[in-house]
Amino acid sequence: SMEKQQAATNAALAMFQRLGMNIDVAGDAYARFAISSTAAGFSIEQTQKVFGSVGQALGVVGASAQQVEYAMYGLTQMMQKGKVSSEEFNRQIGEQIPGNAAVGARAMSALLGRVVEVSEFFDLMAKGQIQSATFAPAWAAELDKMYSPLRGLVDLRPDVALNRLKNAFTLFALEVGKSGFMSGMGR
Repeated sequence: SMEKQQAATNAALAMFQRLGMNIDVAGDAYARFAISSTAAGFSIEQTQKVFGSVGQALGVVGASAQQVEYAMYGLTQMMQKGKVSSEEFNRQIGEQIPGNAAVGARAMSALLGRVVEVSEFFDLMAKGQIQSATFAPAWAAELDKMYSPLRGLVDLRPDVALNRLKNAFTLFALEVGKSGFMSGMGR
């Protein structure tokens, strides 16, 4: 329904603002990820949770807009393929998020109920035995455990403050456009 779509959009915009992500960059990446994650059977809440966890980790490590795009592209590809592969997980995402391999191994440990070393995690990934729809929520939870305690660092960064200001202007311009205020001024 339109109400659900509007609520989901508002929740996504609030998440971008909270994380200090540029709406234009994050919005495009989120739209692509939402399509692939929904196709994989994720709810809107699960989609936002995984995207938000990755976004938070990228924010904590000070990823540039280009690095965020690259990591989110890898995340979307991982969901589209249905399996976690080294190309996306290690190269596209892992190069942007320090400690990602260890986080992935901890997520597999949680899923399997036993300790999974990084080498075994890589082996499972190489054999195509990790389903992205099952893995992504566990990985997001482990990312949160690692990066949530460092979240305060994000709020101190000037680029994050600037993104939030730009986002506020973008949202303001959208609201002004919807209201018809500017077309009324031209009369």
